[in-house]
Amino acid sequence: MAKNSYSKKEKLLEIRKLKKFFPLKRNTFFNKKQIYVRAVEDISLEIYKGETFGLVGESGCGKSTLGRIILQLYPPTSGSAVYFGSRLEDMDLQYIVSEIKKLPKYQHRAIECYKRSEKYDLEVIQLKEELSQIEKSKEMVDKSYDQKVAKLESLQHHSREQKKEASRQLREASRTVGSLILEENIEEISELLLKATELHGHNSVIFAGLEGKEDAKFSAEVKKIFDVIRGFKGKKTLPITERTLDSKYQDKLEKNRETGINLSRLDQEEMRQLRRKLQIIFQDPYSSLDSRMTVGQIIGEAVVEHGMYPKGSKELETYVLETMAKCGLDAYMLHRFPHQFSGGQRQRIGIARALALKPEFVVCDEAVSALDVSIQSQIINLLVELKDQEDLTYLFISHDLSVIKHISDRIGVMYLGNMVELGPSDEIYANPLHPYTKALLSAIPTTDEIKQERILLEGDIPSNIFPPSGCKFRTRCPLAVEKCAKVVPDYREISKGHYVACHFYEKTKDMK
Repeated sequence: MAKNSYSKKEKLLEIRKLKKFFPLKRNTFFNKKQIYVRAVEDISLEIYKGETFGLVGESGCGKSTLGRIILQLYPPTSGSAVYFGSRLEDMDLQYIVSEIKKLPKYQHRAIECYKRSEKYDLEVIQLKEELSQIEKSKEMVDKSYDQKVAKLESLQHHSREQKKEASRQLREASRTVGSLILEENIEEISELLLKATELHGHNSVIFAGLEGKEDAKFSAEVKKIFDVIRGFKGKKTLPITERTLDSKYQDKLEKNRETGINLSRLDQEEMRQLRRKLQIIFQDPYSSLDSRMTVGQIIGEAVVEHGMYPKGSKELETYVLETMAKCGLDAYMLHRFPHQFSGGQRQRIGIARALALKPEFVVCDEAVSALDVSIQSQIINLLVELKDQEDLTYLFISHDLSVIKHISDRIGVMYLGNMVELGPSDEIYANPLHPYTKALLSAIPTTDEIKQERILLEGDIPSNIFPPSGCKFRTRCPLAVEKCAKVVPDYREISKGHYVACHFYEKTKDMK
C-alpha cells in the first residue's frame, strides 16, 4: 500500500497514559492485598486520520485489550482516549458540566495533598538531622537506627505520592479549563462557566469561549462572561505546588485542555451516539457472528438500531446488498446463515457489519490470524481497498510482522502491557531500536538469499501480575545489565516520530 497517505496528520485519536488492570480474586479471606493483571500500562500515542496504525507483539502483551479500551468496550483503570472525529458543538456532553462543578474540589484536593507532602518533608528533614547526629556520635544502636532509616524511606515515599496526587488533580481539572485551575477565583470561574452554559443552552460554549473563538450565536451576556473569565488568567495564581508559578508548567496545563471528546467520560447513551463512528472487526469469524441470524440480519441490525433505515424496508435491503457487494459477498447470500460460509466469507461478513455504519475508525483485532494464508491476502487487500474508498482509519492488531509491514503506515511494538517502540513502518523495519523489536523481525520468514540470523530470546514471557522490576524485557534481553533491573527506561523520541524505551538502544544494531 502507499505509505504516508495521512500526510496532513490530522489527529483523530489521542491516547493518554491509558491503563487497564484486571483485579484477581483473592485466595483467602485474610489476604487483604488486592492483586491485578496489568494488561495495559501507561500507553500514550496519537492516531491520525487516514492512517493504518499497526500494533504488534506476542500473545498476552495487551494489544487486543488496548483496542477494546479505546472503543470503551472495557472501561479504563485510568487515562483517557480523546476522539476528534466529532465536533464538541454537535454533542451536549454531560460530563463537561460535571467537571465544571468539580473544579473547586480539584483545586482544594491539590492544595491539601501538597500541604500533607510538605508536612512529610519537614519530618524527613528532622529525621535526617537525628540520623546525622547518631552517625557523628558513633553511638549507633542497630535496631533503633534501622527503624529510623525505614521510617525515613516511608516518609519520603508518602511525600512523593502526595505530590503526584496534587499534580494529578490539577492535570485532571486542566482538561476542562487549562491553567485557570491555578487561579484563586476558581469557584467564581466555575459558577460563571455554568451560567454561560445555561444562557447558551449548550455546554460546547465552554471550549469556544475559553479559546476566544466566540460564535456569532453567542449573546452579548455570554461574551461578557467569557471576557471576565479570561481576565482571571494570571491574576491571582496560587502557589499550589512548587511548579505552579512556573510559566512552562502553566503552558503545559493550558495545552492539556481537551478540544476533543473524552470517550472514557461518556455515559452509555452518549457513547452509543458515537458507536457508529468507532467500530471493531473481531478476530474469530466463527464466534463473533450470531448463528441464529441471517447475513442480512447481521449486517442490518445495527443499521436499524442507529436509525439509518427502517426495519424491513426496501431501502434497508438495498443498502445491505450494496455493503455486501463492497465486501465481496454476492446478493444470493443475503438469507444464508453463518454456518453455511467458509472462514474467509465469515470474516467478510464481519467486515461488512462494521462498515455498514459508515465508521471513521475501525479496530481490526487480529482480523486475519484465524484464516488460511491464501485467504489472509484477500482480506488484507479488501481492507486496503475499503480504506481508500471509505476514507477509513485502522488500528490493525496482529502478531504477524509480515502482515503488519504490508498494511501499516506506523507501527507500535508492545511487550507485557507497555509500548516499547513506535515509529514509521519503513523506519521500524530498517532500523529497529529495541532488542525485542529486532528479535521479532528476525523471526519473519524470507526468500532472500542472504538471510538474517535468527535471534532467539531465552526464557518465557514473565507474569504481568508480578512483572520484573525496572525494564520488563530485561529477563529475556541479551543486552541487559544491572541498571535494567533497577531503572525503568524512559519512553523517548530518538528521531522524528521514532520512539523507544531502552537504556541501550544504540547497541541494538550490533545484537546477534
